[in-house]
Amino acid sequence: MSEHRIEEALSTLEDVLVRERELLLSGRARETTNLIGEKIAALEVFDAVVVNGAENTLRDGQRRRVDAVVGLAKENATHFTAVRNGLQNAISRIESMTDGAYVGAYGANGGQTAFPKATGGYVKKV
Repeated sequence: MSEHRIEEALSTLEDVLVRERELLLSGRARETTNLIGEKIAALEVFDAVVVNGAENTLRDGQRRRVDAVVGLAKENATHFTAVRNGLQNAISRIESMTDGAYVGAYGANGGQTAFPKATGGYVKKV
């Protein structure tokens, strides 16, 4: 693999991962989807470097950059995990709110109807 192609792949991947990290840290995780195409293209070249054994021919500077790229990718993965956990916690809180909520309907015994058990089959008062 040519020296230029390796340098280009490393630069592109570094740029994408840095932009991805900035989006994650600023709370704009949804916008990271705009980077997918660019990230995949750079990763394909990066993988070719590693899979084809070109990592044995990397210079020390390139090897350090590869290590930095791997570190950035791991950091971003941690941020994505945090985003996922935050969303799951928010969903759980919303779901638990409805468990304790009641609709404005009462049963024959005068007890309130819990929201999760409401089916919408109520007759309108005339």
